[in-house]
Amino acid sequence: MFSIKEIQNMNYNEQIAIIGETNRPPGGIRTVIDFINNNNITKDTKILEIGTSTGFTAIELALRTDAQITSIDINPNSIEIAKTRAKSLGIENRIEFLVADAMNLPFENQKFDIIFSGNIISYIPDRDKALSEYMRVLKNCGILFASPMYYFEKPAKFFIEKVRNALKMDISIDYEQTWENLFSKEGLELILEEQFKFDYISDSDIVKYVEDILLSNKHYLSLYNFEDGALKEFIKLYEENIFLFRDNLFKMGYSQLYFRKNHEPFDRELFTSTRIGG
Repeated sequence: MFSIKEIQNMNYNEQIAIIGETNRPPGGIRTVIDFINNNNITKDTKILEIGTSTGFTAIELALRTDAQITSIDINPNSIEIAKTRAKSLGIENRIEFLVADAMNLPFENQKFDIIFSGNIISYIPDRDKALSEYMRVLKNCGILFASPMYYFEKPAKFFIEKVRNALKMDISIDYEQTWENLFSKEGLELILEEQFKFDYISDSDIVKYVEDILLSNKHYLSLYNFEDGALKEFIKLYEENIFLFRDNLFKMGYSQLYFRKNHEPFDRELFTSTRIGG
């Protein structure tokens, strides 16, 4: 049974695990479709998704491809929701959901053809260690996909502290250069990059979204017991966080980054090009 104090001490990821909110990668379904279109995925392709949360990306990949999919998350409650959703769609045998830590992957060397990491690396305490683990389990000439988010300019100190409090973690203030530095490792070659900016979502759209989430996912909330006033506090804090993340994301963009793990690297490409018309 949750008390008001326990609700107030929850981070956002714990909130969405209770409410069953669909947690998507930056760009949502468009990012997943771009990922599929930019990779030659067959029934023999082994994909590892890092940070599946409640299973959105894994399920979309299973519905749209014949790949062999393994998805991990550090939150057991999120994994259970992901399994439930996959089962409701009849694809529970298409995805292996595991509770695991990105900094200590429970897989053999060079097991996967493609790794989908979304923006999860933003929240990992030791990013270098996680990236080393990605490299370890990725096959030579395999593809590492990431969609990290970054600020266009330095956010106000009071504002970033509000975001840190909502997530209950000391998140970094990342810029595009942050990710360029992280992924500039020997053996990784950037082969495709697309950049995006988040849209501003109106107050009325946010209020309607929260109402829709509470209505459509009320069965998840019914699985938990709340002390008097705790459910009302949960809903209030959840809505406040959605507004906060709206304001935060509007200051941010993200990139779709595709890297190839090269055992024998080619020379650096010089004559690059730019798509005309966006």
